[in-house]
Amino acid sequence: MSAPYVPHATYDEFRNAVNGHGYDMDGYYGYQCWDGVDLLYEQSDIGQYLYTGITFGGHGYAKECWTYTQARALNGSGHFTAFSGAVNIKKGDILVFNTYSGWYGTAGHIGFANEDYNGTDYISLLSQNFGSGANPTKGKPFNIMNAFLGTAFLGGFRYDGWGTTPPTPPTTSEHKFPWVLFARKFRSR
Repeated sequence: MSAPYVPHATYDEFRNAVNGHGYDMDGYYGYQCWDGVDLLYEQSDIGQYLYTGITFGGHGYAKECWTYTQARALNGSGHFTAFSGAVNIKKGDILVFNTYSGWYGTAGHIGFANEDYNGTDYISLLSQNFGSGANPTKGKPFNIMNAFLGTAFLGGFRYDGWGTTPPTPPTTSEHKFPWVLFARKFRSR
């Protein structure tokens, strides 16, 4: 199955393109949270794939993107870098959550930080199949809601295409002789 193309030059462009829309990347269970993140991984110019623990004998849960060492290593390679610690969260980062009572069920959750870490136990999160209307068999399209970080945050992945400013090219001009400085030096003799 080929990934649909969505604009993704910046996080804001990606968010604006996907919010309110649903993506089923693997053909199972509709619009799941994992599918929403895999959408970015599978963009044609990135050419990666989001791994869960199912590849390594797990259940395919979202939390296994982090809890399985092999999956974490693959997900944090190429165009993505793994990081830990909520204080390091930047807007656009992919956040992985563990099982937490009343929030993430047995599978955990995964989505995109919609803001930098704000110093609280909650963060604005762009993700699929989250909040009221979430469904284990049909899923739910992308939306933005507050998510609980607290003890549920496991770690994250940062896409290297977002948040980097290209270097400013050097200016090219003809070399000009500093006549003013030369004249001052000449006059001081």
